Amino acid sequence: MDFGFWILEKPQFCRSLCALALALACGAPPAFAAAEKKGERTLAAPSLSTEDLKAVQELFERLSSAFRANDATACVQLFVAGLPERERIRRGLEREFEQSRYLAFEVAEIRPDDKLSEKVHSVEVRLRCEFVDRSRAGARKPPQNAETLKDSNTYTFVVQKLDDGSFALGGSQFFDALGLHRGLGGVPRALVAALALSALLAFWVWMGLESFRARPRSHFWRAGVVFVPLLGAGAYFLWVYLPRRRRELGSSQAP
Repeated sequence: MDFGFWILEKPQFCRSLCALALALACGAPPAFAAAEKKGERTLAAPSLSTEDLKAVQELFERLSSAFRANDATACVQLFVAGLPERERIRRGLEREFEQSRYLAFEVAEIRPDDKLSEKVHSVEVRLRCEFVDRSRAGARKPPQNAETLKDSNTYTFVVQKLDDGSFALGGSQFFDALGLHRGLGGVPRALVAALALSALLAFWVWMGLESFRARPRSHFWRAGVVFVPLLGAGAYFLWVYLPRRRRELGSSQAP
């Protein structure tokens, strides 16, 4: 009886006891067990020796030189041989260098991130870039007078240690965005091309209908419009349709 009254006088203890019983009933481990398991978990150590870190810095110095030279081939040569994404990355770099001219490509900081396997590591690299957007500059401004754009971001790169102790690039989200972030400049050109193609198709259909509706029938013009689409439609418009419309307008305006 005394123990029951003592329990009733300790509401905090009652709540803790009820929570423990509920956790055990639901199959959830108690808090102290979860803490013990968390302490036993081994985290991957981002281990890069001083020599390895120096080799990684040399790799990014070569990448910086390739970007300043706007050389896509030199950039691709820094990747692991046989990497499936090399061709896609090369095309993205070529588009990037067509759109932009890099004036500066500075590797501000390299921090080891994780050890993915025995020879593969991930590193976080802070890049500072200065470039000229060729599509914005256009023909109105010479390159030396074009506006210089700046970009500073941190990216995660995967690097792989080679047999000679040097490192090669294994990929990064940095390369996935190249050639795309300013690729919207091609959208207006594609839209204009689509509209022009639609207009030509509509003109061809229009002249085809007019040639089949015209009386007297002319198999020559019908065949010309159908089998020589643009040239036939243009010739029919100039030599048949326009003169006929002029005659019709002239006769309707006559007193």
